[in-house]
Amino acid sequence: MYQPFAIWSPDGTRLAVVDWTFGDDPTPATDVFALGICLYEITTGKRPFATGSRDATIERLLAGDFARPSELVDGYPPRLEQIVLQAMAHNTTHRYASAERMRSALKEYLKLSGPVLTDSDVAAVVVERVGHFMNERRAYIGRDSRPAPR
Repeated sequence: MYQPFAIWSPDGTRLAVVDWTFGDDPTPATDVFALGICLYEITTGKRPFATGSRDATIERLLAGDFARPSELVDGYPPRLEQIVLQAMAHNTTHRYASAERMRSALKEYLKLSGPVLTDSDVAAVVVERVGHFMNERRAYIGRDSRPAPR
């Protein structure tokens, strides 16, 4: 029986998704799901299952309940949304069969979507969408690296 579940890091700050059939080893669908979450976060700037509560977040994850990217970002490209939604499909049989198949879909999307972007263009979008996460992480790391007061 299919049963995804979530594990919190020891400090309670990070959610790791463990997504496989009980009794079986993880499959390529597990990796595709994780890639889908990464693509969702990069392109929307939001975490798909996050709520104000750890238990509610886990419930949303287990139910596959998240907002479509187009509900969060005006003008979100329909084909890219289709790729993200297929990668994050709750039913593993509806996902890409492998990360390579997902990669092929993304390459085809990029080929048809218009002019090639430069590294600077990509960096600007990443900073716009997830820059606040990067800044929070830098602050967190900086806080931990300071010497203890004497």
